[in-house]
Amino acid sequence: ALASRGVNTFFMSTGLTTRDTGWGTPAFRQLGLHKANLVLELARTGVDCLTVDADALLLRDPFPYLRALPDADVLTSSDYLVATNGYADEGLEGRSAFGAAFNIGYIFVRATAVEFVKRWSKACHRDPNAWDQNLFKSILHSGGRRGRSSAPTAAKP
Repeated sequence: ALASRGVNTFFMSTGLTTRDTGWGTPAFRQLGLHKANLVLELARTGVDCLTVDADALLLRDPFPYLRALPDADVLTSSDYLVATNGYADEGLEGRSAFGAAFNIGYIFVRATAVEFVKRWSKACHRDPNAWDQNLFKSILHSGGRRGRSSAPTAAKP
């Protein structure tokens, strides 16, 4: 349906079963490895990448928001269930949300973040039983590509 509307899509064959991908299962954990590899391959080719899990949806076009934050190499959602700056605010969440679990069902990664994605992919391969979201968050907390904290700033789109 998306391709018929001119949206670039592709099928990613993982070889994983479709019967047992419940949260925490070995197949579920393997999906994280495949996602990290996909994002890494796209970043290496110079492509900025927005990944959205099959069980997630977008209610509006995310690209105006992403374009308004040109200095952000990596953007993701979180499981922080309270809007830190109020529900009318459409900017980045405040620093208090940075301690919550990141929800990488939505990830935007610019090609400029290839070093970050390499670290994330290596961590997923080093510890295939770890939760990819925790590895992602740990690497962002360690400083990301530029070696500095990746906590949100007050920037507004």
